[in-house]
Amino acid sequence: MKIRHFLDIHSSPPEGERTNASSRSERRVSRGGCSPLTLGHARGMRKNMQEAEYLLWSRLNRKQLGVKFRRQQPIGSYIVDFFCSEKRLIIELDGAQHKLQQSHDCKRTAILEAEEYRVIRFWNNDVFIAMDAVLEKISDFLKTPHASAFTCGLSSAAPPQGGS
Repeated sequence: MKIRHFLDIHSSPPEGERTNASSRSERRVSRGGCSPLTLGHARGMRKNMQEAEYLLWSRLNRKQLGVKFRRQQPIGSYIVDFFCSEKRLIIELDGAQHKLQQSHDCKRTAILEAEEYRVIRFWNNDVFIAMDAVLEKISDFLKTPHASAFTCGLSSAAPPQGGS
């Protein structure tokens, strides 16, 4: 039975018929709508996560909140920090550099929300100091019906100087 399954998957299609088993990158581009360059960048970001991202990921992975999250997920031309496709929820962690690019972040959020994603943002400092409160707020978003729900996380104050 295992051999037959292996042969069914790996046998060549009849002459002249196109197979769905195109190259891996081609399949991903057609499904996710992002370029191979964006995919490569996302892979690199997953390998080199910031400390706050790593800490939050350790609490989101393996369905610890009841739903599956992906990290450094390409969505169109953007790469979001964490994404739950089931709830269309995007979680972004912002370091000190985001204080200087708030208009860019707001534009990006508006574009994502126009595509019916919900976006919630936290400062990296929130993750370091108040992880339980961050997780509680994420859980609240997971329980609420889908609606436009952009929020800047727990604190509206700027991150500490030198924060990442």
